[in-house]
Amino acid sequence: MAMAAMRVNTVRLYAVDPRRSHAKFMAYAESLGIYVVLPLTGTTWGYLDAGRAAPSCYTATVPGYGHLGANLLWHATAVVAQFSGYPNALAFVAANELVLHGEATNTGFGCVPCLKALVRDVHAFQSG
Repeated sequence: MAMAAMRVNTVRLYAVDPRRSHAKFMAYAESLGIYVVLPLTGTTWGYLDAGRAAPSCYTATVPGYGHLGANLLWHATAVVAQFSGYPNALAFVAANELVLHGEATNTGFGCVPCLKALVRDVHAFQSG
């Protein structure tokens, strides 16, 4: 309510769990005239490993986690499937500060092809 009073019209969410319902939040935000920008990636699940250069940032298997690309794609498509039905879902963000995080491990732009692969695969999901 306070954000609506300040005339906020858009919020950007982080670390959305697509296994949980967000219907109540989305309905309330819509009632206040607030659009929502949603992440396709997560923090502990469904993440794109910026510390690995392509193609391993999309194809590697990480102990205790599994296949990076498969888990990331599941997460991203689950977010798209859940939120596409809301009229106030404004946009999906494919990555945030990815190159910045990659710079810390000297991969920098090396992970960008993996980001492109994610966007390609999400578009294929949306078209299917």
